[in-house]
Amino acid sequence: ERVMSPRLIIVLLALVGVALGALFWMRRDSVVAAARDPLRGVDYRSVRAIEWRAAGQSKWRLEKGAEGWQLSAPGHQGGARIRASSTRVQGIVGFLENARPMSHFMATPEDAAARGLGDGLLVIEDEAGVSEIEIGLPDIRDEVSYRGRGKPVVFVGDAKLAEFARIAPRDLRDPAVLAVSLASVGKLTMQPAKGEKTALERVGGRW
Repeated sequence: ERVMSPRLIIVLLALVGVALGALFWMRRDSVVAAARDPLRGVDYRSVRAIEWRAAGQSKWRLEKGAEGWQLSAPGHQGGARIRASSTRVQGIVGFLENARPMSHFMATPEDAAARGLGDGLLVIEDEAGVSEIEIGLPDIRDEVSYRGRGKPVVFVGDAKLAEFARIAPRDLRDPAVLAVSLASVGKLTMQPAKGEKTALERVGGRW
């Protein structure tokens, strides 16, 4: 019975290692190549809700209904739904629709955490379903990492994506207090939570 020499065993092990390494890199490259930008998986013509979550909690939510876009946020106006600024919503949708990644790569869990992924989550609902997109923190190159929730492939885009974390509910509400013409108003009454009521009345064209 012939016994393989130690040198031949070492050569065979080396060849097996090279083959496994090549297989790993081919699979890695195929995963990266097949990855789809999560922002491109949204039908922006049918978007009906946009929500920003941080640390697992909803910070604000925009929903499109029969009366236009409505805003709701915990702790803002008692959590009630109020009218949102259609101009601001259109700006957000337009930015997301036109955003394009500069690069993408396979990230380790440690690398993803270092880029701030896993905390901020942008949720977009359209007629086809729900897209959940993790958005990280901007780096010194004014770039930000993002990915489909829990996906291994990370995309690198414009740092403006990170501005979702800085949007406050008051920035999204409709600035118009009342949809009426001031010329048609004859009397205004203001009642603060504490203090006396104040009334203004128009008489002869003057207040």
